[in-house]
Amino acid sequence: MLWIFSASTEAGSFEQTSRFIGPLLKWLFPAIDPEMLNAIHFGIRKTGHFVQYAILAALLWPACARRWVPVVAISVAYAALDELHQSFVPSRQGSVADVLIDASGAVAAVLVLGWISRRKTRRALHGTPMGV
Repeated sequence: MLWIFSASTEAGSFEQTSRFIGPLLKWLFPAIDPEMLNAIHFGIRKTGHFVQYAILAALLWPACARRWVPVVAISVAYAALDELHQSFVPSRQGSVADVLIDASGAVAAVLVLGWISRRKTRRALHGTPMGV
């Protein structure tokens, strides 16, 4: 949560991240046009939202006794508070769309972790080794 909070400051703004994402993309794709560069940069930033909240949900999963409702509720509540925080940072703005992306990352993590947990339980009940 501290990582997410720190990324919501000026340091995580589009202007700041473009200082290293832009040169990296130009190095990888020397002929990239500015419009495409901005589109890819935007996509990378939104993917970051998804991944950060998937990681948050994965970390909350054992703390919430592997119950999906509290994990998703905490993740979405934090996402909303994070976007509210961003609305007070001059170079940032809060976004409902970002909360939805964050929530989708948390839900995706919970779905994967729930599937793994159910699979382990079934294997343990049936005495089948995990590798088989």
